[in-house]
Amino acid sequence: TIDAIADPTEPTILAGCSVGFTTVLHMAAQQPARTSAVILSGCSYRPEGKPFAAKRIAEYEAAGVANRRPHYLQVVSPAFGASELGRYFGELFLERNDTADQRSIVEMFRALGAADPPEIFEPVAPVLIITGSLDSSHESAFRLHARIGLSEA
Repeated sequence: TIDAIADPTEPTILAGCSVGFTTVLHMAAQQPARTSAVILSGCSYRPEGKPFAAKRIAEYEAAGVANRRPHYLQVVSPAFGASELGRYFGELFLERNDTADQRSIVEMFRALGAADPPEIFEPVAPVLIITGSLDSSHESAFRLHARIGLSEA
């Protein structure tokens, strides 16, 4: 909840990246009065659920947490993965292995495989969507933009 991460006396700016964007939208929908703005990055709108979820579930069920390195290398471009910044980011991603477990990762992908409830897409505060032309979610970020009903300005 927002109360777990923010001062309960002040409105909060919520930011979500990648799969965390859905969590942020749920938080904003649950406490609209507490949400002053929403920032989303690496996000998309797929009303049917996320098609990659079933593949990730199978991979993590087979390999466990050890799948995190191949997973990372599949979601970044080869050029970025080979760069100094890409290697650094990859190590940050893998650093969480001691707090991650196979069951939690699989359940996260099960949740991602389901369609999101429509009420989380009703804007309760200003929304900023950040996307890059090389992001794998770039095209579907525009669908999210349209679903939320944001203006072009």
